[in-house]
Amino acid sequence: LKYFYQVPYVCCRKTSDCAAGHAMRAILLFWLASQAATGSQAKCNARLLLFWAVDCESRTQDTVKKNIDHCKNSLGKHCCDVFLSFYAGHPLTWGDAWIKENTIGQIVRPGYKFSFLKQAYYDHLHQKEDKYDFIWVLDSDIDFSGTNLTKFLDFSHRAGTPIVGPTFKGGGWESPVLLELGEGQTEGSNLTGQLNRLGAPSPLCDVRHTDFVELTAPLVRPQVLPALFEGCRDCVHPRSDWGLDMIWCQLAKESRMNAAGAGGCALIDATPVNHLNWKTAKVTRDFFVSLQEVKRSHSRLWAQIKAFDCLVMEPAKSVNSLQVLLADGRVLSTADGHRPSAVPPTELRPHRRGVHHIKVI
Repeated sequence: LKYFYQVPYVCCRKTSDCAAGHAMRAILLFWLASQAATGSQAKCNARLLLFWAVDCESRTQDTVKKNIDHCKNSLGKHCCDVFLSFYAGHPLTWGDAWIKENTIGQIVRPGYKFSFLKQAYYDHLHQKEDKYDFIWVLDSDIDFSGTNLTKFLDFSHRAGTPIVGPTFKGGGWESPVLLELGEGQTEGSNLTGQLNRLGAPSPLCDVRHTDFVELTAPLVRPQVLPALFEGCRDCVHPRSDWGLDMIWCQLAKESRMNAAGAGGCALIDATPVNHLNWKTAKVTRDFFVSLQEVKRSHSRLWAQIKAFDCLVMEPAKSVNSLQVLLADGRVLSTADGHRPSAVPPTELRPHRRGVHHIKVI
């Protein structure tokens, strides 16, 4: 377009000829601009599957529909497919016309999100692994209507891992996982604090590779699903999906899908989402049984709940420090500074126990 704008007007013999020529030029400019605006959207045709576990409450419908509208407005009308799994209620309560127009499928039965995804994988998705770049597996109380989805997906691609998680902003989010290690021994509060710190957006980083991504709203590449559902048939417990997120990063790291050298999972700090924390899941003894059974069967894969690095995708952005990042996400020391505007990669590797390096790319 910039070259087209530089072409001078051609002098015409008649004023009417000039007017017609200018009109044609304006029409052509409008057409070229519309093509340029929609070009990136055309590349995104149905490359993202939004997979929700939902009920029929009005707040759920409002939040999910608002998210879908934001997704299509941001990425293009045809960039996203929607699959709804109803653990309570029936699709008709959402409106028959809306369901037909906006979803590609539904599951209606009691259960949990990853048991639904496992069923959908065996029924439908195993034949469509190449159709989607990612499946975004969402709780109904996730609000991403204020998130920059273009940047989120771009950084997720660049992270190079089969599983990616958003970070969570606001005061409403805390991880529901409590880990019981044995008879009379519980470190649930310590672990919950560890998970909450890891899941909060870091002011230092755009992306962190990690060995843990929470089940709340992970972005999963379809090509890793065989490793999760076929290669590990007991990873999703029939009465709860607790424990899956404690092992799936290592499973993903060992899969052929992993393109990153620092783990099978990544967290995107640059574009957090809002977790409304409705606390709809009633935690029962089955959740802890599932957690314990997964750990007993797959202790080798168990996460240590840590970040391996800190990637800076936008070098010009101001930060508090580029010095030291602890394994649990805390900053050991801070100093005022700015992310360098230079493009060349650098690495800071502090020689201190429990400290991981920070990369600027």
